[in-house]
This record gives sequence, structure tokens and C-alpha cells, in this order.
Amino acid sequence: MRKFYLLGNSKTINRFSNELIKRLLIGLRSVFGLGTFRFLLTSILSFLLLSGAFVSISFAQVVNSYAEVTGIAGTTISIANVDISSGDNFDVGDEIIIMQMQDDVIGANTGNDATFGNLGSIQSAGLYEIVTIQSRIPIAGTPTRITVSTSFTNTYNIGANSSVQIITFPTLGSPDYTTVADISAKNWDGSTGGIVCFKVAGVLTLANNISADNAGFR
Repeated sequence: MRKFYLLGNSKTINRFSNELIKRLLIGLRSVFGLGTFRFLLTSILSFLLLSGAFVSISFAQVVNSYAEVTGIAGTTISIANVDISSGDNFDVGDEIIIMQMQDDVIGANTGNDATFGNLGSIQSAGLYEIVTIQSRIPIAGTPTRITVSTSFTNTYNIGANSSVQIITFPTLGSPDYTTVADISAKNWDGSTGGIVCFKVAGVLTLANNISADNAGFR
């Protein structure tokens, strides 16, 4: 479940190349299945990197998919602005992270006085947990509602000054994993992004950078 950004001097070329590669990767995943797709992609990329084929090309992986949480009722999550660029479509059985990205921490301290902006409490800002998708309701293949298998441990707030997102993450390696390219996050756009996450059951060897510089909550 990887998206490779082809970086160059032209932003237009970048966007076109990224979209082309994204569609190609999603197509390959649907043909070969997730396990074979991961193996083929890692093997091909490793070969090309070792052969020097990318001397003038830089690659960065975005391994996560993101969605804005618009409502929570029990264990059911309503979502919008779904970004599945990584190829992971919030499938049944997937583990996901639910995270409070922003909360109404200023509250009533908005008057024209010395208390403006004082933080009485950070509310739920920064809280997160890992849950498993039990079922999903899609429209045209894109999920709009997800039910998870267990109740939430934390309280998540949604409102004008409060935002929550869910994030997929892959398990890499079997069990050890060595990175084959830089890993980055989708830029936070006000609703989703800004988080990098993945799981390695064994030993993680960093042969590349993992960074969310300038991609986080603003």
C-alpha cells in the first residue's frame, strides 16, 4: 500500500505524475491482491534503486490513507474527504487510528481582554486509539460510514473548532523491514493528513528518512 511521488521542477508535472502512478498502483493492487501487490512493488522498487535507475529522481512514500470524521454514533463513524492515495480503502478487518487533531481549547476566552486565548483545558486534542473496522458502507466504492468492532476508549469532539480524522496504516515486513524510500505524510489540509504511521512486527531498519516536516496540523 504505497504511493510514490515523482518529484521534479514543475508542480504541474508532479501532480500529473502522482495521479498517474496512484491509478496504476491501485489497478495493480486490484489485479494481484494486497499481499502479492506489496511483494511485487517492494521487489521492483528495490531492484530499480539498486540498479541506479533513479539517479535523477527522488521518491517519497505516503503509506497512509486518511478520512475526515463528520460524526460518531456509538461505534459507527461517518466520514468524508476520503483520501485513499496509498491504495488502502478502509477495508473490513483493517486496523485504523482515530485521532482528535483539533479541539475547542480556547472555549469562551475570546473576549477583548487579557484572558483572550487562555487555555482552560486542552479537551481531547491529541487523543487517539487503534480500532478495527467491522463493516463499511460505501458509495461508488468510497466508504461513507464505518463501524468498528469495539467501543471507543476516548471521547472525540466534532465542531467548528474541533476536528477528528481516521488513518489507515500498513504492516510492513515479515517480520523485519528495511525502508526502500523516504516515508512522508500527506500535508494537513484542514481536515486530514499530517500523520505518518505504520507497523513493523520485527526489526525496523531505517535506510531512508521518515518525516512529516511541514506536513502537520497548522
